[in-house]
Amino acid sequence: MKARSKNSLLRSLLNAILSYDETNPEEQGGFILKKNNSEDFEFVPVKNFNTGDNIALGLYTADQTEFNNKVALRTIDDDWEIYASFHTHPRGMRALPSSIDIRYLFKNFPVNYIYAHGKELNCFELKDGLWQISNRMTFNAFNGPWPATALADLTDQLFPKKEGRNSVTRSVWEPVEC
Repeated sequence: MKARSKNSLLRSLLNAILSYDETNPEEQGGFILKKNNSEDFEFVPVKNFNTGDNIALGLYTADQTEFNNKVALRTIDDDWEIYASFHTHPRGMRALPSSIDIRYLFKNFPVNYIYAHGKELNCFELKDGLWQISNRMTFNAFNGPWPATALADLTDQLFPKKEGRNSVTRSVWEPVEC
């Protein structure tokens, strides 16, 4: 069995963004795990408990059973810790927390990422009792439709080229460790 290669935080954030289903108008999300005593990260998608309800258009709540099976058990059995939450916001919205995010989701995690499709990825980190925001990625499509090459470009930056995939010009993005 081949050992899993180490993932950076940036690669894990890219995996989170690539997992986004743009045909689904509901909020989506998951968690970024960090291997104890290592700089090894992994994004684990977790279904929105509210899927199929109107509330899912504006609220991501992790499905508890899936969270327990895919995330919590790994923190007990496999030497991982929950580093951050990650969720999306509906099309047209910014990657800024709602009052619901702050009241319910953020209180459980000191680091939280919000992705606004085609616009930005922001990090919200609790430091000294105050929430601090920092932009992690801003995409060229901030003021227009998402270009098909933007994620391919980001992928080219982090993953080896595969035969048959076109080379694309670098998009605007500023990866910064949180």
